[in-house]
Amino acid sequence: MAIEESTLPVRQRGWLRNVATSYGDIAVGGLVYILLTPFVIHHLGLEAYAIWVVSHTITFYLGLFDLGFSQAHVRFHARHAARRRLALMRRLAATVFLALACAGAVAMLLALGLVLMPIEHWFQVSAGMQADFRLVVLVLGVNLLFALPGSTLENIYEGEQRFDIRNLRSIVLRVLTVALQVGLLVNGYGIVALALVELAVTLLRIAIDLVVTARLVPGLLRTRLRFDRATWRRIRPFALWAFVDDLLVEGTAHIDKLLVALLLPLALLTPYALCVAVAGLLMLAAQPMTETFFPMASAFHARGRRADMVRLLLSGTKISLVVSAPLLILLLFHGEGLMLIWVPELEGYLPPGLLQLILLNFYLSVGFWTATLILMAANRIRFVALLTITELLLALVLILLLVPWLGLNGLALGALVANALIGMFWLLPTACRHCGTSMAAFAASAVGRPLLISIPVLAVVGTLQLVFTGGDWALLTGSSVLIGLLYVPGLLLFGLDGWERASLYAWLRRLRHPGSPRLSEAGKT
Repeated sequence: MAIEESTLPVRQRGWLRNVATSYGDIAVGGLVYILLTPFVIHHLGLEAYAIWVVSHTITFYLGLFDLGFSQAHVRFHARHAARRRLALMRRLAATVFLALACAGAVAMLLALGLVLMPIEHWFQVSAGMQADFRLVVLVLGVNLLFALPGSTLENIYEGEQRFDIRNLRSIVLRVLTVALQVGLLVNGYGIVALALVELAVTLLRIAIDLVVTARLVPGLLRTRLRFDRATWRRIRPFALWAFVDDLLVEGTAHIDKLLVALLLPLALLTPYALCVAVAGLLMLAAQPMTETFFPMASAFHARGRRADMVRLLLSGTKISLVVSAPLLILLLFHGEGLMLIWVPELEGYLPPGLLQLILLNFYLSVGFWTATLILMAANRIRFVALLTITELLLALVLILLLVPWLGLNGLALGALVANALIGMFWLLPTACRHCGTSMAAFAASAVGRPLLISIPVLAVVGTLQLVFTGGDWALLTGSSVLIGLLYVPGLLLFGLDGWERASLYAWLRRLRHPGSPRLSEAGKT
């Protein structure tokens, strides 16, 4: 049976280019984080780093004043791009830019208002760091004034499915940012100087995006900046519920840091934030693929391609779980030891079991990611937002009950239980019904195959950990080699179904012979 070209949303080389450059961007960002974090903590101390995290968390919430327009922009731009409606694309960009410019101004004013309030007392900041805390919040607030309207240009990359250009630009700016920040730290500057670097890089990124997006959407820079009411009415319902969902989903992802700072000693925020960052590697492992699913699903929905939505749900979820599983296994057994090697100052501050709880929570989120994006692309954003409200309330209740007894572990456990209950019993069944498949088929294909190849690897690595106690590099290397030797053959033999295996072979053939026919002509099952 030939694989129809209609089942593939973009050219295979283009999709591979998007994913490959996304992994490159993540690799550079991960390397920067790994090298820069202990450097910053060593030069500034645990409290200064905690203040840096809290300041970014505060301004992160202020950044949610984009009111969902960024996600709405990506969705509707992808729909217009599927039909090459250039006039509508330009009109949409102008309307979103003006809305985000107002949002940026509001966010900056709120940051200024916070600076004028005694925020340093809310988080028990020491007297020597209070002035720096206020200045960092102010600079990051000014950054939002430019970053929010500037995100209009970044939305165009995603709507056009040109993640490769966005990623290459991001890599260059990451390297420039870390070079400037390291230079400032070496010369004795503090976190205020680091915040000023972020502001300067934001302005440079906007300048680059203006040049590049003008080529992606001809006539963009000549578009009159006018708030189009018809466009506004069309995108407003989706934007509203996307804002609610962002506020709750992203708020849930970051409110835990504020809860740590408010309920527990401020110094505990640093080990918790670093555990979250390490667990975030699971999301980063899947992100280069999953971030292409939203515009892809939007285009499928616009064209009524229901069969492709089913395939995207099953294969997208499976790929996300399969890609992040080896990293999960390695970090479950060796994550704590690696963190203490990475940041020795964590000794005595890292509770046993904290990292494992956060890892499991993030892995569940990876499994729910594709279903969430498909429901959003199909305009089920209200349902997703209501689910997120329920999860947030449940998590808050559990956290407040568990933190007095378990400390940081109670916070992580409450978030994990809430995520599991809402995702498994409401989110996934609804996505399956919408796409026209059953939970049994989803469990067998998207979840069953990753489990089939992961459980034996988990058992072998766990046995190795029990037999050879300790945390030396030989054990870590042996575990990594075992994971690779067992996981990759299992993936090739049991992890892929016929369509996915044929697609992989066709992609490889396409890479080896760029002039070969499209997948619809070359792939056979």
